[in-house]
Amino acid sequence: VYPLLVNVNGTPAGGSAARLDDARVLLPVMPSALQLLPGAAGTELASRAETSPASDVTVVYPIAAAPTRRAISPGLDGPAPTVHLTDDSLLTSLGDGGRLSGLLDALEDAEQSNDELSTAVCLAVDPELLRTTADIADGLEVIVDGPEEAERISDAAPMASAWLDRLRELAGDHCTVPLPPNQADLDAVAATQSNALASAVGDGPANELTRVLGVESTTDAVIPTSGTITQPTVDQIPALRDSPLVVASSAVSTPDSAIPRSGVHRLESGQHALAYDPYLASSLAATGAIAENPRYSSANQRYWLESDSPAARLQSARASLLAPVLANMSEAADSGPDIEAEAAPDAEAGESPEDTSDEARKLLVMPPAVWTLDDDGVQSLLDTVSGQIEAGNMRPLSLGDALAQAPDEEPVRLDSTRQGLPITPDTLGREPAREEDAETPASDASERSEIERFLPTGAGGQPIADSDPGAIDTDTIARVGDAMVRVSTLRHVVDTSDPTSHIAPAFIDPLRSEALRTLSTTARRAGGDGSIESHGFDADDPLAGPDTGRTARQASADSLDRLENALDNAFESISLIPPGAVYTMASPNSPLLLVARNGMPFPVRVSVQIDTPPGITVENQGIISVPASGSRTMQLPTDSEQSGTRAGITMQLVSPDGVALSEPIDIEVQTGGSRLAWLFMFVAGIAAVVLMFRRFLTVRRAKADGTWEDPSTGYPSDPDGERAEPSHGEGSK
Repeated sequence: VYPLLVNVNGTPAGGSAARLDDARVLLPVMPSALQLLPGAAGTELASRAETSPASDVTVVYPIAAAPTRRAISPGLDGPAPTVHLTDDSLLTSLGDGGRLSGLLDALEDAEQSNDELSTAVCLAVDPELLRTTADIADGLEVIVDGPEEAERISDAAPMASAWLDRLRELAGDHCTVPLPPNQADLDAVAATQSNALASAVGDGPANELTRVLGVESTTDAVIPTSGTITQPTVDQIPALRDSPLVVASSAVSTPDSAIPRSGVHRLESGQHALAYDPYLASSLAATGAIAENPRYSSANQRYWLESDSPAARLQSARASLLAPVLANMSEAADSGPDIEAEAAPDAEAGESPEDTSDEARKLLVMPPAVWTLDDDGVQSLLDTVSGQIEAGNMRPLSLGDALAQAPDEEPVRLDSTRQGLPITPDTLGREPAREEDAETPASDASERSEIERFLPTGAGGQPIADSDPGAIDTDTIARVGDAMVRVSTLRHVVDTSDPTSHIAPAFIDPLRSEALRTLSTTARRAGGDGSIESHGFDADDPLAGPDTGRTARQASADSLDRLENALDNAFESISLIPPGAVYTMASPNSPLLLVARNGMPFPVRVSVQIDTPPGITVENQGIISVPASGSRTMQLPTDSEQSGTRAGITMQLVSPDGVALSEPIDIEVQTGGSRLAWLFMFVAGIAAVVLMFRRFLTVRRAKADGTWEDPSTGYPSDPDGERAEPSHGEGSK
């Protein structure tokens, strides 16, 4: 493989001769078909091709998209779940001519010419992409944010359904493995210490593949989209502890701090790690509309990628694919006792095992998770692999078989300290020189914050965020952790005994997805030269270009704000409505009336936390269910030992495990005067008895003198109590 520089020189109008433009590419020189014929010229190349061993090749084929689904506020955005997108990039990508559709086109076309290629290809699918696309296909309303107002899309379901059908057909014929949802940074996920997020990146992805695609994950391998992972992260997330890891070889190191060769290695913890070539992966990450300098790339390979044309970067990636084949040919031609003897001192000097081994190189093709290369470019790379398989220079190997290979005897460890350091053929296989070692003592792990212990560190033990523009800052991680506590609370209050609660996950799951989107690795190392602003990229200088990851960092900040706002809205929709500013108790045991309101579209279980002053007791009714978008009136038995005073009572709705849901409310209670009330009752009783006794005496005296009239007839009664006849006058008979 030769580096090639093409200059375009000319004389601009009114100027002198100058170099107008240039292009740099890598040019692989392969033996042609004629040179491989017996007796033809180029017998040396023919001999190399015939005797060189074939390289095992495995292609991890990513099916993922930049996360665009945003969280919705349960109840505030309507009673029915929706698919709310920040832009229309996903819908465009799923349609004819779109990027995701093109990925399927390229794979289908490449495998038509060589069916052996399908053995080498393993589909790496983002489960969040599957979830969102399946929801669209199922007919959920799609809302897309616009510059001024959101737009409702009504015709997206057929397009999403057709794309999923094509993917299901491919998944049935290929190895499949899930990617971390929303391309989340696993180290950042572990640092949040959220069980919900740990489950989302652990067991959840494989289940989503089965639910949507109808296939089981071929392997339980974990593929960090950053290419690296720390040992504390593996220990923190249960699903990662026993799973094989697929990482860049620069993310692990041998006991003597050497970078191991590509292939299967045994970690000190006992797990297996399949390491891939960081050079090849970096060249693939540089292709497409959004080129990146990945975390695992060598510092001396990082530059402003957009200064090269997309075609030049694609050609360099193609050359990187062929480099192992040419290296095998070169080693096959050079193999001999004399040459091996001469090479021995170099090996003792620290050359990489990869440089001296007689085994063929193991080739793991690892494009970036969100591969923005167009379908023609993708197919050209697949055709390159397919052509080498046909020529016998590569041998297709499935990802499952690659992981099942016996690991090297020498154990390795996960090592983030070399990220961003120069890695050259001269230093490959031994520890690179680090100026930090002499200047900065390694920090005590106990002094690092609870968050930082999960994150990659530099050679001096300091967080890699100090030198990595794509690193996620600890403040963002802490805020995501706090938000996930609230998401878990929201999930816990759902009244699952109510049949209407089945709709709750459709509102709560997007909140978790928004958290993962905040921690996404996508485009965090795109733009600029892969360095932080202090390394020379001025955001105000248009000639310098954008600093690395600026757009991704802004998207992450916006995502976190949306998550927190959605949670605020959700918790504000659960509230207590007091009876008024002052509640007057008619008696010492009058019940206290309250209304619990639930504005969310699913039922919730809550209880009332009551804080009363001495002398007043309010009986708590325990856990109650409040219907979806409804309310519940409560009568709380109250007992007051005070007399005619005002007392303040504080009440608040809490979850079944005591987490505050609503804002606390203060109620002024006017208590009844107990002693005065009894006095009034006693006086009233005596007055009633006196009045009745006086009435009795009056009636008795009237009967005695014959003046009393029977109120039922109006006739007077005689003294003996018999009724007197009425008088009719003299003329009566």
